[in-house]
Amino acid sequence: VQTCALPISYCDAQLFTEPSKREDALSTVIHEVLHALGWANDAFAYFWDHTTGLPRTPRLPGNIMFPSGKSANGPLYNMYGVSNISKPADTTMKSFTEHGKVVWKLVTPNALKYAREQFNCSTLNGVQLEGQGGGGTAGSHLKQTYYKGAMMAGVSAIGQIMTKITLGLFEDTGWYHVDYTMAAHMDWLYRSEEHTSE
Repeated sequence: VQTCALPISYCDAQLFTEPSKREDALSTVIHEVLHALGWANDAFAYFWDHTTGLPRTPRLPGNIMFPSGKSANGPLYNMYGVSNISKPADTTMKSFTEHGKVVWKLVTPNALKYAREQFNCSTLNGVQLEGQGGGGTAGSHLKQTYYKGAMMAGVSAIGQIMTKITLGLFEDTGWYHVDYTMAAHMDWLYRSEEHTSE
């Protein structure tokens, strides 16, 4: 797989390559490439703001290992009990207590804007991240309950779609400009006003 940013190698033997499984294999490859390009909880503290040109999370002075500086929000933070990450600023990701549970949500402007459009809910407080599935899933995927079929949901499925919410988060990284015309419509819970934690 070749992207404009970097070459990516994957092991063909580990993917289904028979014709009936190619679409699933392609969805898996795209999903994993999107993780490499920034959709991962350990990258959230390193997002930039296109408007200001500044980091979304305050940084300590740079060094050889972290030229743009490490997160200034303190030591590693444990999210959902499975991932130690540099804590992003509350303008990137926040925790909320809903129905007696702590849930984590992305609150970046474009991702939130398109989630509000998806659910027809102007008061939606964030894009909920998956809280189950262990360290490889929790915190780095969209919550399956609300984003079933989306490319960055935590459950692989044939025909996953690239949503404006996903593209919005990539724009919110500050690393990319995106073409929203490439997004597909997500039918799941469309304009349902369903957005609370289970």
